[in-house]
Amino acid sequence: MAIWELLLMIALGWALRRVVRTDRPFRAVREVNDYLFFPLLIFCSIASKDWGFLSSLWIALLAAVLVVFVCFTMAHLYATRVHETRWARTLVILSFYSNSVALGYPMASVFVDDITPAIVFAQTAFFISLPLAVFIGARYAHGDAGVLKSVVTALRFPPVMATLAAVTLVATGISLPYLDAGLSIGRIGLYLILIYFGSRVEFGRINPRHIAEVGALRMALPLAVVLPLLWGTPWEIFAPVVIEAVMPPAIYANIVISRYELCDVEAMSTTFVLSIAVIVLIAVLSVFA
Repeated sequence: MAIWELLLMIALGWALRRVVRTDRPFRAVREVNDYLFFPLLIFCSIASKDWGFLSSLWIALLAAVLVVFVCFTMAHLYATRVHETRWARTLVILSFYSNSVALGYPMASVFVDDITPAIVFAQTAFFISLPLAVFIGARYAHGDAGVLKSVVTALRFPPVMATLAAVTLVATGISLPYLDAGLSIGRIGLYLILIYFGSRVEFGRINPRHIAEVGALRMALPLAVVLPLLWGTPWEIFAPVVIEAVMPPAIYANIVISRYELCDVEAMSTTFVLSIAVIVLIAVLSVFA
């Protein structure tokens, strides 16, 4: 997806929300993504890989694991000092769940032709981040739900089920036909997600403190993690992995936040501002690359 397409879909969602006064159509879009397009995209994307492909880029995989767990740990520790309970839980999800696919892939392709390291990083981070985000949302949405109930809820979430099914197929060496066709259909969900994302943006709810908190935990902290790890690696690995590591919060992290009735409007607005900031920064850096 090109940068202009991403911005256009967000702008379209924002404009449609001003015309359509009810939130119902946009929630329907989210449901279609949850149960059809996004699970299909995830399944076909992961099932088309093999273990050899993943193991050849172990440093990208290691970077993804470190970034997710360092960000989650630091955000959790910081959140204990935040007095706004719903925002604290929202902040934790935003801090470790990055926009590694919809925004990360096109951003990485600005600097390198082969984005395979970005794919390894993104798939690894996603496989950890999505179940973790759903677990947090399910556990804290309506009070402290039981751990077992939260785990079951996370495992029954369609994108999580699609991830587990695809990984099982890859691990057993089973290959399926028509994965490319399924992937193409699933990509429709990326556009729908962006429209939904745009519909949730409220410029009046932008909070500078929230932007600073998420920016530090989701973008600055991962940069400090991956730079020492990747120092001295070839540019073809260094550039896409660093770009992936510092991506703003994922659109789907916001959907999880919305599903579990956390601070969805504040999260969307913060994500929007940080996304625009990253797009502008990458555009400027590309001139000198």
